[in-house]
Amino acid sequence: MIAPASRALPPELTDKILDYLHDDIASLKACSLACRVWLPSCRYHKFSYIHLSGPKKLERFT
Repeated sequence: MIAPASRALPPELTDKILDYLHDDIASLKACSLACRVWLPSCRYHKFSYIHLSGPKKLERFT
């Protein structure tokens, strides 16, 4: 259910909140499930960094 316009938070504010949670994967996951409008911002933070732990994994990635 979408909140009425008078009760919705401004997108700039929700973006700031999600930016603050950039390193808390569990919270980003919860936020992405709570509101579909937040999903793109949550995905951006969740997948903005990729760690490959060795040359074999790097070869599989390329």
